[in-house]
Amino acid sequence: MLSRSFLGKEAKYQIMNQSQAFRNGEGDAWFFRNKKHLETAAQSDIPLALIAEGIPPLDATSIVMEIGASNGWRLAALHDRYGCNGIGVDISSAAVLDGRNHWPYLELIIASAKDSAGISQWLSTPPDLVIVYFVCHW
Repeated sequence: MLSRSFLGKEAKYQIMNQSQAFRNGEGDAWFFRNKKHLETAAQSDIPLALIAEGIPPLDATSIVMEIGASNGWRLAALHDRYGCNGIGVDISSAAVLDGRNHWPYLELIIASAKDSAGISQWLSTPPDLVIVYFVCHW
């Protein structure tokens, strides 16, 4: 706990890391603030543009895993284009539930980026591509 005096009043602040903040509701809050934007995000998405150039080549046998997948919109776009399988990890239960409703063919998991390191261990086949893009923006 951090304590600070401001205008003669003492305020106490609890320092938390990003994972704690997202577990304590910021993950869902971010999703609800940005949900409308996600509907058109694919039009200007850098990872989708790179993949469209064949970096890496994807097809129906490919497995793509995204850390910080939100509701899986990017994985759904890749599935639509290439038929690949998508595994998404996000800390927001609201985002994951929304994605499961929209794209039931995706495997969407509620977990933090830190927790996702263990997820790839239980996959029978390692992913061909792992996207860790939006997690780095916060």
